[in-house]
Amino acid sequence: MERQLLGSYSSYAFKQHTRLLPETFEDLCGVVAPSLIIVDSYLRLAIPVRTRVAFSLNRLCSGNSLRGCAETYGIHESTVSIIVREFCTAIDKHLKSLVIEKQSAATLRRMTA
Repeated sequence: MERQLLGSYSSYAFKQHTRLLPETFEDLCGVVAPSLIIVDSYLRLAIPVRTRVAFSLNRLCSGNSLRGCAETYGIHESTVSIIVREFCTAIDKHLKSLVIEKQSAATLRRMTA
């Protein structure tokens, strides 16, 4: 995952894993970062926001089990579960109004056409 995030994969390979173009991924990270930033503790380093977003997207778009994602990324199942839920909450908090407004406008246009 870190190789993807550091740019050693092509845009196509990156999109295969996250379902987003790298530019869109960076925009999404910028939007949800305030809700996903975790401070390092004395016992362990926090998982970076970009990594949290990347494997949350991978989990949601692939339909893999929590165990499969945990094994792929070397993170415990419970941690994957927590991070994916936090990501979904951040999306709901920061992007829900944009999606609903766009969908409502599109629905209104279809209804009046």
